[in-house]
Amino acid sequence: MLQESPSLRRLLNDVEWINTNYQRARREAMVETSLSEDNFAIACPFSVYEILDLDFYPNADE
Repeated sequence: MLQESPSLRRLLNDVEWINTNYQRARREAMVETSLSEDNFAIACPFSVYEILDLDFYPNADE
């Protein structure tokens, strides 16, 4: 999407935008997985680089 709409890149530096979208995704994940909120970090634990890295998988070593 960033290649098609480079103007979106400015949102990656907007902490409030990232947090808002993370909270939405967190709620959706709780509903889809039926896991409690204790299983999901309250704040986005990932950097912009990790979010954009298609090969990044959190806790892959575990």
